[in-house]
Amino acid sequence: IESVAGYFEAMKSGRNLQNEFDLTFRDKAGRMRYTRWHNSVLLDHNGRLSSVLSLVEDFTESREAEQEIQRRSRIIQMLHRTAAAVNKSDNVEEVLRRALNEFCTLAGWPIGHAYVWEGDQFEPTDLWYLEESQKYAPYVRVTERTVFPVDRGGYIARAAAEKKTVWDHRIDQNSGYKGREAAVRLGLQTIFCIPVIMGDEVKAVLEFYSPEAISATEESLEAGEALGLQLGRIWERLEDDR
Repeated sequence: IESVAGYFEAMKSGRNLQNEFDLTFRDKAGRMRYTRWHNSVLLDHNGRLSSVLSLVEDFTESREAEQEIQRRSRIIQMLHRTAAAVNKSDNVEEVLRRALNEFCTLAGWPIGHAYVWEGDQFEPTDLWYLEESQKYAPYVRVTERTVFPVDRGGYIARAAAEKKTVWDHRIDQNSGYKGREAAVRLGLQTIFCIPVIMGDEVKAVLEFYSPEAISATEESLEAGEALGLQLGRIWERLEDDR
């Protein structure tokens, strides 16, 4: 707002009779609007400022289209890099390990872990991505003792039952979360779970944690779902090759 006022002040003083600037704001519906203002000073017969003629160009739709293209591009790049990494693997464990490493590195998650379906429940594995292994060691110990029957609730079971990504940026307020106490002690606030789907089956669930309270974005959820399907196809190929 101050910079916009500066433009008009310059016109009032006569230092600048024409200018243009971009202004971004939220409308009453909460939508971000992108506008460009073209301004010209109109003078009276004495050469003094009479009024300002402003032409406002709303380029919200073109900016949103550009952002959508960039968002899609980032998702595709992430999937290509992950695919390039996991396609070098010849077993499921290595596929999951590489996927955890790539996704955490690209998306900035400090913790990544894989649960796999065994019998009638999801069991923890020793497949981890840990940005700081010593710091998060207590959480690793708790997780390695925690299983998730699909009918007992929890983030892992929910992602598997719904076959959709699950995101929560306030895990400290979820009293039903088994790892809540350990997570709170380590300052973890956000969890993101991605089901690995092969056909109609959920073969594994990848879980990612952050100490920041990060709200879900359409890009993150879409990337997660795409990654889960991609890993499911690779899992199926490896099983067919046995």
